[in-house]
This record gives sequence, structure tokens and C-alpha cells, in this order.
Amino acid sequence: MRCVMRRHIAFIFLFLIILISLVAVIPIRGVKSVSYIENRDLQPFPSITFQSIIDTSYQQNLEKALSDQLVFGENFKSTYNYIKSLALKSMSAFYTVSIEKKPQTAHNPVKVDNEAKNQNSAEHDGELSQSGLKSALGESLNENASENTTSSERNESNNNFATEPAKPDEITSPLNIQGNTITHNTEDTDPNKAAIETKPDKVVDSSGQIMHFYDALTYNAGFSTDVSYKIIPRGANILEINSSNHLLYTPVAADIYMPLLEKRAACYNKLVKDHPDVNFYLLYIETDIDADFFNCSFPHNILNNYVSLLDPKIKHDKLLIQSVSDYQNLFFKTDHHWNAKGQFEGYKKAIQLIKGENEELIDISIVQIEGLKTNGSKSRIINDFTISDDFTFLWAELPSYSTLINGKEGIYGKKSDYLKGDYPKEDGSNHYGNCNGWDYGIVEYGFNQPGKDNLLMFIDSFGNSVLEFIAAHFNKTYVVDLRYYEKENGAPFNFKEFITENDVHEVLFFGPYYFHTNELHLIGNSGG
Repeated sequence: MRCVMRRHIAFIFLFLIILISLVAVIPIRGVKSVSYIENRDLQPFPSITFQSIIDTSYQQNLEKALSDQLVFGENFKSTYNYIKSLALKSMSAFYTVSIEKKPQTAHNPVKVDNEAKNQNSAEHDGELSQSGLKSALGESLNENASENTTSSERNESNNNFATEPAKPDEITSPLNIQGNTITHNTEDTDPNKAAIETKPDKVVDSSGQIMHFYDALTYNAGFSTDVSYKIIPRGANILEINSSNHLLYTPVAADIYMPLLEKRAACYNKLVKDHPDVNFYLLYIETDIDADFFNCSFPHNILNNYVSLLDPKIKHDKLLIQSVSDYQNLFFKTDHHWNAKGQFEGYKKAIQLIKGENEELIDISIVQIEGLKTNGSKSRIINDFTISDDFTFLWAELPSYSTLINGKEGIYGKKSDYLKGDYPKEDGSNHYGNCNGWDYGIVEYGFNQPGKDNLLMFIDSFGNSVLEFIAAHFNKTYVVDLRYYEKENGAPFNFKEFITENDVHEVLFFGPYYFHTNELHLIGNSGG
């Protein structure tokens, strides 16, 4: 009995020694501010005050700091996530969904082979079930204010929209459980087309870094896989296109997005009513959230419902995903953000929406640094860094301009540094944020063109990559991210006061589903 107790005491003593040692070496290693694996800010050690002890905030923040700052803590979490990812991949081998092309009819709904399904009754978190397609992802994305970024990183009518969203009974591809992938065979609009990857206009050797410059207007990444592809479940409501390794979020259900869209549309419609002398514009960027890759269906349901709610005085346009290839060519494999080609298309859409199609576009290049890879938010979620992207960004020679970040002079983004070969080399680095610019409450651009209008833009991180190019078409451009504005500027954003003080008559709402449904992007003060 005494022997057993001694062993228990020895074990507890050893455990405490290890734990204390891991905490004790934190000052030597230094306090970390960001976790690249988790893609979030880490809790620093709090300052101790009498008030913080009384209200228990000190104790709570200290507990969070010890958890975040523990030596090897990120390694432990990475190992855990890796084991979890392997387990999910092995579990998916027990079931599969294959999709076969059949003649389209009005009454040929999606069906599940129940006999085969019963042989594998465990749905493994519903990854491939139809209910899984509705996905709680929509809720989690809107709860996450930073869209998987750390705070320190941070004239077309309605008739042009698809007006007949696909109905459930019009989907024609039955589901059958056969293996460990989803196979989809469909007819391409032009099966003989050849996707030819664009050749660079010039190649530059800068500090030992080979850089390829492509004309953004004609750039083609070379993806053309609409004829046949397979979908592989990766866990955490993420799927993978086997041919290109693009990671996908599953669609969001109408009962999740409709209340959010109704609230946003009501907000914008009130702005229009309260400020009749202001021109309002809205650009909606479709992503994988808007598509149904299970059925190779691109019905634009979220977009169409949203537009139907908006005041007709709000001029709007969209960047559509109408095929698998569209998505592959416009978005990173491992991240929820668009790649440089998608960014250029967004810039072009925004300028033509506001200025008209006769507005001359800036001569922009797509830059790819040879060998520079990036791992985005989706690869972090499933902890798979074997899939990576060739990082690309937009570059142009612009006239001299000034930049204020939260009212202070600064340089937004580090594209010039990247062109010099100066960028983070660590695996998992967030090159999208580091290169294009982090999220801030307000960024102001001054191009000293008094004959042109001033523009107010509301954005999320999608807009960070194109700000200077859009701003070059205006005198002054004010870019507001409402997630951070109040915290970083000491007061809520007052729309009426802002547009009056800054002589703004052009307002653009710019972003994807995440922007248009996240309540932190709501403008709470329209009339002042």
C-alpha cells in the first residue's frame, strides 16, 4: 500500500516538475504573440491590478496565457490535430459517395442508396450527408470576426443576375456509396478546350529570388477539370478536389444565411433612405460557400436572395463562380481568400461598377516568386501542410500617394519588400496578410486628384489585396473594416458625420459571403 502511494506521489511530483519547467523557461524563450498553426493571436501575460483580481479578469487571462504560452504547447496542439486528421481520413475509407451524370429531368431528386448506407451506419460527423451540406460552418464563420486572420495581421441591373435558383427537386445526380471518394462526371461546355498556362511577360532575379511577372488581364492558371473530378472528405466540414487539391467549405443552408442577409439589406436600405445624395454600390464575391460541388451545381442562391432584398438604388455587381474551373483559377487551394487572378477580377468589377466600363484600368501584373509557397486557413484547420499554394500577388507602378493607418502615416502591406526577396521564410506563414496588408479599422489613401471623387469602402480581408489599385481611381479613398474600427479609433463609426466631414458621395460595400453576413460589419449609426 505504501509502495503504491509512493509511486503516486512520485508521479505527481515528476509531473509538477515538468509542468513548472515548461512555464519557467517562457521568459527565456520569450512571449509569443501569434500561433501560425492555429492562425490566431495568443494571450499575453496580463498586468496585475487590484481591480483585475477583484473582478477575476486577471485569473482568467492568466489561465489563458499559461495555456497559450506553454513551451512546446503549439507542438502538442499540432500533433493532436495531425492525429485527428489522420483518424478522419482513415474513417472516410469506410464510406464514399459517387455522383453519376444522368439526363436532366424536372423530377429526379438526389437519393441515397439506403441499403449501402445501412452497411456503414456511422456517418462520421455527417461529413457527406445531405444535412452536412447545410453545415454549421455558416454560424462559425460569422462568429469568427477575423475570418481566420489574427488581429495584428490583419452599371448593371438586377436582370444580369441568375433569377431562377435551382430547386432541390431539379438536382439530377443520385448519390451511391461505393468507395472512399466522391466521383463526379459531367459534360463541359467545351470539352475540346485546352487550358494553357500563361507564360510570364518577364522574369526578374532579385536578391537571388526568381520572380515571374504575368499580365493580369490575360493570366490563366491552367485549371480545366469540369469534365470529371472527385471529392474527398477531409474532416471539419472541409472537402478536397482530388485533381487540384483545392480545399472546399460545404454550402451554407438558407435558414442560416437568410436572416443574416435580411438584416444586412435592411441596414443598407436605411442608409439609402437617409442619404439620398450618396451613390451606393455593392460587389458580392462568390466563393466555395456559394457552390454545390457535390452536384456540380452553381445556382447563385445566396446572391439572388440578397439582391432581391436590396433597394434598387444600390448599384450592384458580382464575381460569379459558375464552374469548378472558375473556382480553381480564382482561389487559393488552401485558403478561403482569392488568389491574384481573383483579386484582379474583383478590382476590375469594382471600378467598372462605379466608374463605368470606359474607365481605363491600371496596368497590373501578377507576381509569382519562384519557390515561395503558402499554407492558408483551410490547411491549418485540417492540419495538413503537405498541400500548399504558389503565392501570387498584384503589383503595379502607381503615382505617388499618401497612406494613413488609423490616422497615422504608414505603409500598408509589404509588396515592395516581397519584390526585394524580404519576407517570412517560416512554414505556415500568412503571406496573404503579410504581403497585401493586415486588417485595420481605417486605412486612408490620398492620390491628390482633386478633380475626382472621394470614395468610402467597407471591406473585410478580401479587400486588402486591391485597395491601392481601387484608390488610384479617386482623389481620396477611406477604407473601413468595422470589426476593428471602434477598438482602434476609440469611438463607434458614425456614417453621417464621416461622409459629411470627408465630402464623400461614393460608397462601396465590397466582399464575399463572410463580409455580407458577419454582424460585426453592420453599420450601426446611419443618421448620426
